[in-house]
Amino acid sequence: MLIVLAATTFQLFSVLAEMSHLYVYMNDGLGMRWRYTWFPMDFYSEFCQGISELLIQFVLISLAFGWTIIPNTGESGGFWKSMARPYELFKQVNKASIFILTIAFTQFSLELAGRLYEDDFNQFHDHEHWPGYLLMLMRVGLAGLFIYGIRTTKSTCAKSAEEEMTRFFQKLSIIGCLWFLTFPVLVFMASVATPQRRHAIVTIGSIVCQVNPDYPL
Repeated sequence: MLIVLAATTFQLFSVLAEMSHLYVYMNDGLGMRWRYTWFPMDFYSEFCQGISELLIQFVLISLAFGWTIIPNTGESGGFWKSMARPYELFKQVNKASIFILTIAFTQFSLELAGRLYEDDFNQFHDHEHWPGYLLMLMRVGLAGLFIYGIRTTKSTCAKSAEEEMTRFFQKLSIIGCLWFLTFPVLVFMASVATPQRRHAIVTIGSIVCQVNPDYPL
């Protein structure tokens, strides 16, 4: 719950920062970007959004590998099994903690690299460049890891699985895959659309994706 609360808080900061940037942009046509101010709210918005997404990815992958689902999951200390014990992940340096830090470093490095392309005449949304496409490919890769975790956990508890747990895994698989894959699909769909429609596809699509359907697992 604390991780979800943190993700929600960063998402709120992201929205407020973006609104501040757009408000200034409406008045001076420049906005709050690196080249115009020491407080680049558009970058802070993307940064907070990235942290929020990283936390949600972390929770989904940990759930996929059995966190809070299978008792004593991860006690054997395997690479992927340790993902099911996030509260112990950073007590010592191991392959799993290095993997998480590498994902975080790569994501924020690509987001920072993407800022170099924001004024290119042929960029119609924030991910229409090689760092943006790499971010989308990384998200697809994490979706594959999520699916692998679901299958591994289901096979571990297949014999003792109750009907309620089976339904939970089905819903978690559907919702998790939708969360990981919908935005990359939007970005790649926009790349083949007409230029004047690309920004609308990505912007409206991302807003719809973040609407909470209030659909409990």
